[in-house]
Formats: sequence, C-alpha cells, structure tokens
Amino acid sequence: MNENIIPFRKYDRFKLTRGLVSPRGEVIEEDHVGFAFLKPGSKMFRIKLWVHPLNTYFLVQDEKSLPDEYQVLSIEEYKTQNGEVKTNWNKVGRGHLVGSFIKFNIQFFAEDIFLCLFPEKTNYEEESVAI
Repeated sequence: MNENIIPFRKYDRFKLTRGLVSPRGEVIEEDHVGFAFLKPGSKMFRIKLWVHPLNTYFLVQDEKSLPDEYQVLSIEEYKTQNGEVKTNWNKVGRGHLVGSFIKFNIQFFAEDIFLCLFPEKTNYEEESVAI
C-alpha cells in the first residue's frame, strides 16, 4: 500500500430494530428495520427505515432538554420563485437513551425503534486521499 494515501471511513452504520425494554431495563431487540448512518465528526444520525425507503429522517440530541433526550427531524427543501433553495426542519418524533441504545418514535408509527450505539463491524466503504 502506498504510504502517502490515507483511507478514511465515509460513515459508521448502526442497526435499527423494533424492540422493547424489559422490567430490568434491558433492551430486547426484535426485528431489524433499517440502518442509521453517522459521518465522522457529525452529531446527527441519518435514519433509513426499510418500510419507507424514500424518506430520510435525522436523529439529533435535543439541545434544549436533558443530554439524554433526542429529536427526530425530517427535512423539507424547496425552491422559491426567485430560485433560492429554502430548507425547513420539521420535528416528527422524540427519543431518549436507554442503556447503549437510543429509543425513539416517529409520529404515526405504532412502535418504538431502537438505535444500537455500537456501530456494525463491516467492511466500510473507503476513499483514498492523497497527501
């Protein structure tokens, strides 16, 4: 390998599952329902659920609440009449820490979703960057 090229990860991937919290406070994972992605240095997870493959949601720490509280956001982008691109962030759910998971819900979804805070150990896509 050329020592002048440094590979870096594009993102870390985290498993999303349906599940429940046991009386002892442990998360019992059930069905795998999608993935969350986090770029190195970012504080916002990008959420992709298999049941809605065209929608993207974002999970971010709620800065106005306790440190273990999260918001689920959707993004709406549109062009104004003069061609300027505008962006609206819409709050569509809430979450909070449960052990090593973030338990969150999205409006109109009947069940809670759990994001495991340990990234999957997979072969990451890598880019080569020359220095």
